[in-house]
Amino acid sequence: IAAFGSIDVNGREFDTVNAQVVVEGEEKGIGDDSVAIHLDIGYTDGYRSFTWNKKRFPDPKGLIKMLHENRFKAVVMTDPGLKKDPDWNIYNDGIKNNVFCKNRDGSVAEGRVWPGKAVFPDFADPVVQKWWGSLFKVHTDNAVDGYCIDVNAPSVFSARRTLPDSVQHKEGG
Repeated sequence: IAAFGSIDVNGREFDTVNAQVVVEGEEKGIGDDSVAIHLDIGYTDGYRSFTWNKKRFPDPKGLIKMLHENRFKAVVMTDPGLKKDPDWNIYNDGIKNNVFCKNRDGSVAEGRVWPGKAVFPDFADPVVQKWWGSLFKVHTDNAVDGYCIDVNAPSVFSARRTLPDSVQHKEGG
């Protein structure tokens, strides 16, 4: 990807101030035209997908507007492992709408990823696919140009790198 003009940034280190430095470098002829800046999962609030760290990115829409004005695109990382957090509206909405993968006993399957304990949407279910797609509104409202799914698949921090085979999917998967 880098050969095509992209800058991968670690969201834990990148913020609005650093974005201005990148733009100033571009103005001085450092870099290429139409570069995409890829924000890794650290741009989020506590590794909660579909959020922004408000301290480091107080105005995501303004940041992306500034990047666009300077010929940059913005691509954000999204992790399908959603933080198990009863104080987070996306987690609660997922529980309410029964969108997460289940264990054989009917409990919600959990794994550990960047946010710690996480749950995973059952992408085999078309209803869940629609629900997942609706979550991107926070990014489209901020004019984000593209998305990348972290590791390109739901995975967990374990020797198997995936949920157990006993995890059930609604559509027979």
